[in-house]
Amino acid sequence: GYFGLNTSDIESQRAFYETLGFIGEIYPAGPETSTTFAQALGFPEDYLIHVSLHSLEDPPTPPFVDTVQFRGDSYREEPPYAQLNHIGMAYATYSTTDLDGDFAYLQSKGVEFVSAPATALNGERFVFLKDQDGVFLKLIATAEGEGPTPGPNLVRLVNTNMNVADLERSREFYRLLGFTESAPDSQAGSGEFAAAYGFDGPIAFEGVDVSLGEGTVGASSQLRQWTRPLDDAPADPPPVNHLGIDRINFYVKDLTAAVKTMNELGFEQLGPIGGGAEIGIVFFFDPDGIKVQIAGPRTN
Repeated sequence: GYFGLNTSDIESQRAFYETLGFIGEIYPAGPETSTTFAQALGFPEDYLIHVSLHSLEDPPTPPFVDTVQFRGDSYREEPPYAQLNHIGMAYATYSTTDLDGDFAYLQSKGVEFVSAPATALNGERFVFLKDQDGVFLKLIATAEGEGPTPGPNLVRLVNTNMNVADLERSREFYRLLGFTESAPDSQAGSGEFAAAYGFDGPIAFEGVDVSLGEGTVGASSQLRQWTRPLDDAPADPPPVNHLGIDRINFYVKDLTAAVKTMNELGFEQLGPIGGGAEIGIVFFFDPDGIKVQIAGPRTN
């Protein structure tokens, strides 16, 4: 459904996504104060937030970027992950029909890039950029969609990245959530490839991209276990209020049944089910402490 991103300034963040070509927006989105949502996110009491949902389509449709600015005492000042190999959600990937044109266009708008576009060992052309808080996004070249335009050419959300400590352990967790299809993507290299990830020396990671399979719509989840350079610092702890990409949301058909199954399997629940009487949300932790939000209708 969306990935959640916390910002220090929602107005600047709204302008940033407009620059990237996100033409659909729901703002304000969600309750600015909600005890049930606050408890679901790990807060003992209420909070104050501003929320904006961004989409590449108008009218707005999933997958969204769920942008939140926490206010007052609920705000935490820890910066986003400084490097792309930190355990947790480090970035999200969007495809573009004109990678080089978008690089030049966004540079002219003041967007910060890690490097110039580079080519991975699997042939993928890509580049990393940062928002005003230092949160990473990745753009990759694709032939899908229409050709280049004078402005940004983003097409769709391709994947959300999760850096993990044990690839097989995480693969099993997401298999239990229904991600049954997988494609291996382990890479290693130096020079231009490593520099595009922000490193001076060689890099290496084992990886697999998992998806829900045929008949489903949505981005894949990108699991990566870095081996060089290794950063085993854990994902940011709860509550869900540090700067950066902090959570991933999946929709389910029956939230009550999903929560019951997760509890029976022994997975830790961050807080009670939040939201309304019919549609609720609940957070679980994946094996590395990444916050996985499940949303959907309640059946009792």
